[in-house]
Amino acid sequence: MSFGLLKSTDFARTVSESAVRWALGHEPQCRLDFLFSVAVTVAASSLSICYGLQQFSPIIDSPLPPHMASHVDQASNRFGLQLNRRREIFETMAAAEIKRIKAIRKVGDGYRRRASFGSQEKEFALRTAEVFGVHVSVVFAILDEGIREGWTTGANAAPLMPRPVF
Repeated sequence: MSFGLLKSTDFARTVSESAVRWALGHEPQCRLDFLFSVAVTVAASSLSICYGLQQFSPIIDSPLPPHMASHVDQASNRFGLQLNRRREIFETMAAAEIKRIKAIRKVGDGYRRRASFGSQEKEFALRTAEVFGVHVSVVFAILDEGIREGWTTGANAAPLMPRPVF
């Protein structure tokens, strides 16, 4: 008794014919053609979702930055840090920036210098954020604050110059 089921060879031939019709873009001619197109669509969607989750998991899993303080208490406790702690982070970043500027003078053309500088700055900011226990966006915000306020890194040092961040 077959109960209306196809033999395995007939089924394989029918599936391969459905695959050819699907690949050529023909309209489904039978229920198997429709089921084959649904199976391919589900498989492609599942793979796309898995790939997307894999690519975006660092963004999804990263911790949120700390609460940004209101304008009332920004002067004393901006980014949840006291002014002396922010200046310490700024001085750490600024001192390393001066060393990076000297180091990249050996690199080729202007584009490579900017790319190398930006890459080194990002890596150092990540390490600084880890050392001080803050989010990396806070490190860059403190660097921005120091540049805007004209903080210096020493008695004879000039303030850092603003530049675009890539």
